[in-house]
This record gives sequence, structure tokens and C-alpha cells, in this order.
Amino acid sequence: MKNSWKIIVLAIICFVLGTSEFVIVGVLDKIALSTNITIAQAGQLISVFAITAAIGTPIAIYFMAGINQRKILMTALSIIVVACVLMSVAYNYQLLILARIIMALGVGIFNVYCFIAASKLAPEWKRASAIATVTVGFNAALIVGLPVGRVVTSLFGWQTIFWFTAVFSLISIYVVYKYIPPLLDEKPENLKKQLSILKRPRLIVSFFVSFFWITGYAMLYSYITPYLKNTSLMTESMISVALFAFGVATLIGNKSGAYVGEKTGRSENDNF
Repeated sequence: MKNSWKIIVLAIICFVLGTSEFVIVGVLDKIALSTNITIAQAGQLISVFAITAAIGTPIAIYFMAGINQRKILMTALSIIVVACVLMSVAYNYQLLILARIIMALGVGIFNVYCFIAASKLAPEWKRASAIATVTVGFNAALIVGLPVGRVVTSLFGWQTIFWFTAVFSLISIYVVYKYIPPLLDEKPENLKKQLSILKRPRLIVSFFVSFFWITGYAMLYSYITPYLKNTSLMTESMISVALFAFGVATLIGNKSGAYVGEKTGRSENDNF
């Protein structure tokens, strides 16, 4: 298999994993109903995923540096299999929380090393394109996976998505073993040196700007489905269309922002 196809395979895996990550937004009401919890409690499944990914992933990556990246990808997929099975059979809120914590670690680790693997599989002049290809997988999960996931769960139950992801991830372990070469990761820089970037004021400001706008985005994104259903009184089909439109708008915003940034942003060599 050519390296270009290997990158596409990674993008497809990212699409399915991204769907399992995002789909919960579209089925909060169904999870709440089937497990006898409130919408607010169901919403915490999104929060615990985000917090675990934000804190756990960087720590895990730091200690995994220097390990065969193929093994890391396979390990991450194995973690996701366990999480998806647990998510599918969970009969109470505590098990759902545990499943989301495990899934966040698996998805977080896989995402990071997927980008690294894609960049190493491509020649130097095509690395940006390789990373963009993998990114398409995540964008597609938001645009297509979320609304389709809503339709599937309406027909077969929300657990179906996670059973499918578990089986797909299991198959993906073999695919990664078969087609992704055992790329070696570089040893990390000294932790103190890595943290030294926090001394740059402009970088700190950019972190806070990102924090606040993502917080606002997530507040709407997390509860958009119950809002559309209970307040706007939309039907299932209308909610799916709205989720699709939301994903398209996000994609347009991302692409537009990148274009404006390239045209008006500072040079990467400029001092922060």
C-alpha cells in the first residue's frame, strides 16, 4: 500500500473515532432517558471527556515519547475498544463516566500520534497536506457523523454507534499493524524547557482568548440537541439537518480563519 493510501486510512479511522467522540452531543436526550438521568448530568459526559483529554493526553504523550508509534496507535485503539464496549453495556451513570474517561485517553493519544504518523509517512514537501487529510476525517465526523449518528440512534438506539466503533477499532488495530510502519518517536525535550514557553506574554494571551471562545462554543455545542428538541420543538429530521448545518458552519469558519491567518498573520519566525 502506498503511503498516500495509508494516510487516507488514518483519516478514515479518525472519522469513525471522531464520530464516537462527537455523537454524544446529538444523543444527550436519549442517553438521559435510557439511563434515568437529567440532561445536565448527561452533559457532564462531555465535560469529563474534555477534561480528561486536556489533562491526561499531554501527560501520557510525555511518558510515551521514544516508543514505537505503531504500538502506541494500536494501544490507543485497544483502549477505545474497551471504552466503547463499556459505554454500550453501561447501566448506570458511574459506568458511563468511567467509559468516557477511558475513551478520552484512547482518542486523545490516537489523535496526536495519528497526526505525527501522517506527517512522517508523507515526503517533507507534502506534510502539511498529509495533516490536512487527517483533519478532514475529524471535520467529516462533525459534518456527517453527528447528524447521521442522530438518525442511527433514533432507529437502533444510541448504543449502536459505540458497538460499531468498538468493532471498527478492533479491525483498525490489525490495519495499523499491517500497514503502518513502526515509526520511532523522538525523545521529548526537558519538561522545564517545554514549560518555558509559558513565560511569553503574547502566547499566554492567545491561550486565554482560545479558552474563552472555545468555552462559549462548547456551551452551545454541548446542549444544542436538547435545546432544539425541547425549546424549538424540532422533529428528529429537523434536528439532524440543524446538526449538519452546524458542522458545515464550523468547517467554513475553520477554513476562513486559516485563510485569513495566512494572509494577515505574523510570520512563524516572529517573536512571541
